[in-house]
Amino acid sequence: DFLGAVYRLIGRPSFASGFEDGLDGWRRQGDAAVVSPGLSGSAAALEVPLGGRGRAAVRSEHPDAESTFRVSFELDANRADLGGRSQEILRLADVGPHVKLRIQPGAAGYHLVLEAHEPAGFRRVGLGGIPASATVRLALEWTRASSREAADGEVKLWRNGRLIGSAIDLANHGRVVSAVVLGLPEGSGGAGSGSLLFDNFLSMP
Repeated sequence: DFLGAVYRLIGRPSFASGFEDGLDGWRRQGDAAVVSPGLSGSAAALEVPLGGRGRAAVRSEHPDAESTFRVSFELDANRADLGGRSQEILRLADVGPHVKLRIQPGAAGYHLVLEAHEPAGFRRVGLGGIPASATVRLALEWTRASSREAADGEVKLWRNGRLIGSAIDLANHGRVVSAVVLGLPEGSGGAGSGSLLFDNFLSMP
């Protein structure tokens, strides 16, 4: 499966795994902070608070105009109240964002929404839920279309090693991954309270 492939092939992650070394390899945006302890036994995690109006995230521009990109991380939303709003938690970008992962309130916890950019705009795909009391590992794989004329690009998302959704047949040949933003790239618009925790980040082209 995808996560197995990540751990077999990762060698060295393309930038910092986890946050044990502070924000080495990341640029802080707003109120993002490193807190201890981390998730799944790590020393530290990234915490982003809800309720503010500015960004609360970290950004890395280590990816080098990648035509395929894979990322996985742990998310703990146990301390979060989203304030009834959808919140963006992950962004892949070149000159602008073209893949977004959102978390929003659901009947029994939270739901995930994937947004993938095409020439006509963003395509939204609703995905499975996250129990409010669970820490989950999310993994995303993005692939660029094979040519300008093709519509065979795709984005897939796994939760705890299980594929839960995808956006396929994307006409996205004009995009690459040159940056990753984790946390609350748009801020929370003053909504919600508490915080989200992220940890054990891995990525590879």
